[in-house]
Amino acid sequence: MRTLLLSDIHANLPALEAVLFDAHGLFDATWVLGDTIGYGAGPSACIGVVRDLDALAIAGNHEETAIGRMSTKDFNPVAREAIEWTANALNEDAKEYVTNLKLTVVVDRFTLVHGSPRDPVWEYIETAPQVLENLEHFETQAVTCRLRSA
Repeated sequence: MRTLLLSDIHANLPALEAVLFDAHGLFDATWVLGDTIGYGAGPSACIGVVRDLDALAIAGNHEETAIGRMSTKDFNPVAREAIEWTANALNEDAKEYVTNLKLTVVVDRFTLVHGSPRDPVWEYIETAPQVLENLEHFETQAVTCRLRSA
């Protein structure tokens, strides 16, 4: 199975549409690793596209904060303002969709998280020691998560 892996769309509808156009016909399934919303002007529209793809999606910190499950205290001022706007801009269908997203999902031999297996929402994997420290936090053979490079 060919899987399109998306993450950190951040409500950028033109970018999402461009990626899907370029990938058309090249994938059988779509996995979205969180932060479909936040920053951009199209949060409900991006969620609609992800839903229409029948994508397997998980929550990131922006989803969790937009629906009030997390505080904005760890957000920088720009991110805080953006997520507060996003929370008000989401339509009811999008809010319901986001509310039902999980932080971690296991698919076959993969563990899907936004951050890391140890901290599914916030931790960026930036170093080799972090990789090793996270190995004990999942039971599958592989993990999908965001990586941050220097």
